[in-house]
Amino acid sequence: MNTHANLTALIALALSLFACGSDSGTDAAGPMEISGVWDTSGCLDNIVEAPGATDYIVTRDIQVRADLCIKPGVVVEFAEGEWITVYNEGSINAVGTAEEPVIFRGSNATPGSWGPIIVHSESALNVLEHVVIDGSGAAPGGEGLGSPCSVAVGYLTDKEAQLAIRHTRIVDGLGDAIVNYATLVEVSNTTIQGHENAPINSRFQGISALDSGNVFESNGVDAILLDQRELLMPMTLTAAPVPYRVGYGPGTRLVGAVEIAAELNIAEGATLQFEPGFGLLVTPTGTLTIAGSSDAPVTLTKTPEGDNWSGIAVVSENANAIDHAVISGTGGEFPSGGWGITPSSDRTAAVYVGNNVDAAATVSVTNTSFQSVAGSAFYRFDPVNTVTETGNDYGGIDVIAEH
Repeated sequence: MNTHANLTALIALALSLFACGSDSGTDAAGPMEISGVWDTSGCLDNIVEAPGATDYIVTRDIQVRADLCIKPGVVVEFAEGEWITVYNEGSINAVGTAEEPVIFRGSNATPGSWGPIIVHSESALNVLEHVVIDGSGAAPGGEGLGSPCSVAVGYLTDKEAQLAIRHTRIVDGLGDAIVNYATLVEVSNTTIQGHENAPINSRFQGISALDSGNVFESNGVDAILLDQRELLMPMTLTAAPVPYRVGYGPGTRLVGAVEIAAELNIAEGATLQFEPGFGLLVTPTGTLTIAGSSDAPVTLTKTPEGDNWSGIAVVSENANAIDHAVISGTGGEFPSGGWGITPSSDRTAAVYVGNNVDAAATVSVTNTSFQSVAGSAFYRFDPVNTVTETGNDYGGIDVIAEH
């Protein structure tokens, strides 16, 4: 089949022939082979009634350039090495039910034999709900993907796409389950298991919408990998089934602090692990709020196998607050940059306040435990910077060192 044929028209014609050739509307014709360009809005219907039977076989990659909906119970099977790409003028709305999920799987059951599902579209219609994605993880050439995955949102040079994933199972794939270069609008009540690498590999800024109903287990890396050098929009990190790991994700892989230039809220129960050489830097336009609780503190720590991380630097006069947190494993040199925080062996702390230029910074830290910290809890570059602290457990280290 010509891969640039009008796929929508071909499917519509085939469906009409099925209807004319069957008195009962059953599956006499069997699954339909499809490939090409989807350029007219329409739906894939369940054409083979036997539960779990294949409705469509993708024999060559699909280019979605119009709205594509996929009905409950539809099973789409991919020939080896084939995938689906949703371009900006298109959308994918695969919405099944608990009883009749939409299923994407490979003709070959080997993990990584097909895929991924790639979304370059900003459409709010991009939803995977009650879907099963089984055995994906190929890395097609020319799609701007840095590594194998089952689902990709955006790519290295396109960070405007979006996708919501609900009540979905993504299982037994190569690489990461989800690579997000853009915006994951939502990941809720979703199970990710059996992947070679991590459940999610994302830009820091695009990962706020996780809920407590997710299950991430039996993956090669038990963490959500995050990487971004600057946070420009307000966001909240909620508790997740596995820790967030900062410094190891898609896009740039330079060592350095995540520069917080907007509001970052970290909710109770969240755990952040930092690779060596990484930390958080609250710039003059940013605000950091860490809001744990006595039962579910926020934990900021190093990776299990890594050296100490760089800590938190605050160069902001906004209402920065850390409450009910555990800060451990700091003591790596803070990355040098454009904010006047000069690394030095005698300036080792968990929280740096101000800089050695001109910023007047402020931070409140309460009900927080400092553990395995090299140096002091706080390093204040100038008395003009304000540290408010109460109810903290310092574990015998110095509280404040000054320039």
